Amino acid sequence: MITGNMSLADVVRDFPGATAIFNQYQVDYCCGGKDSLEAALKERGLPVDSFVRILNDEAEKAARNAIPDDLEALYALDTPTLIRHIDDRHHGKDRNLLYELDELVNTILVVHFDEHHGELIPLHRLFADLKKELEEHFVREEKVVFPAMIRSARTGKAEAGVREEIVRLEEEHVAAGHLIKEIQEVTRNFTPPAGVCTTYMVTYRKLQELVEDIFMHIYKENAVLFPVFARDVQ
Repeated sequence: MITGNMSLADVVRDFPGATAIFNQYQVDYCCGGKDSLEAALKERGLPVDSFVRILNDEAEKAARNAIPDDLEALYALDTPTLIRHIDDRHHGKDRNLLYELDELVNTILVVHFDEHHGELIPLHRLFADLKKELEEHFVREEKVVFPAMIRSARTGKAEAGVREEIVRLEEEHVAAGHLIKEIQEVTRNFTPPAGVCTTYMVTYRKLQELVEDIFMHIYKENAVLFPVFARDVQ
């Protein structure tokens, strides 16, 4: 439960999604992270009770959405429905996280370069590689592979080249996994150094959120979608 007595840093710790709301209303949770939520809102002339209610509503919604999917039920779906699920549940979310993290990773590199360049420079490079890999992977799925899989499933016969494209997707999943493992290593599994600012901590939490969703995303494609497709085109 978020209250007005909590510090901004504690609000962000408990509910990382608060950063988007704070950014919208220009509440400084970075340099002002030690300030209480109530004091920060009053300084901005914002209504405390309704703002706190919004934060709690959004935190509750995020918690509900974080509940893992019923993976067993996914196996009963057909190929077009599974593709729609993956696109709706993961592609949009991961793109938004990549966009947000692109700015955050660069921000902490600039602000904390002197003290932490040993981890931030490799993180900056690894994240850039992962972002490029995933963005290209998503668009090829959406524009080429997924449409071919849907058409094949509807006819019951695999289109020419679609199985080779699936193998390529699996290889790209492996490449993304290697980059993620390197990011986990350089960040000590997303553990920020002691004494850093709230933005630094938010960046690592959002990196962890991205990685956890990517792992589930890849699992659903490798272990659910591709076997279901093979079943649908027998």
